[in-house]
Amino acid sequence: MLSQIPKSSFCIVGGEIFREYAKTQKHVDRNTAIISAHTMDYDRYLEEEMSSQKNIYGDYVVMLDEFGPYHPDYLNTDNEPVCNVETYYLQLNRFFGQLEEVVGVNVLIAAHHRYSYKMVIPFGGREIVVGRIVQLVKHAQLILAYASTSINYAVLYKVPLIFLTSSP
Repeated sequence: MLSQIPKSSFCIVGGEIFREYAKTQKHVDRNTAIISAHTMDYDRYLEEEMSSQKNIYGDYVVMLDEFGPYHPDYLNTDNEPVCNVETYYLQLNRFFGQLEEVVGVNVLIAAHHRYSYKMVIPFGGREIVVGRIVQLVKHAQLILAYASTSINYAVLYKVPLIFLTSSP
């Protein structure tokens, strides 16, 4: 059945690894146009680069929030959150407080795009910023993250990045 699928006239790829991988697929032959593309994150990066918006937050560290124990994936699957709500926010806030004391700047929270903190105020009064991840990363002194795909922006803007982890 799969052998009856016609050859593709084009294949859109992101990166050299997938360009080479595409060439090994049965639906691709020498007549297939392989088109290089980039991600939506890169489009947002380019938009920010053309923007005239200034840094309105001063000096800060930004945490790229994944909405931890409340992430929508847990609602849409049979998986339990990998972290306990109380422990998760207690550990993060303790770390943020220590970091703020050492580096002398505040930690801002870049909200997950599906965030809804209406049920809790999880970050000890720290500012939660919605819809400005690219701008926040661009002007940050340091990025904190544990699973966010928005680390792409830290790489593009060459902002130092710390990956957070904890033990259960």
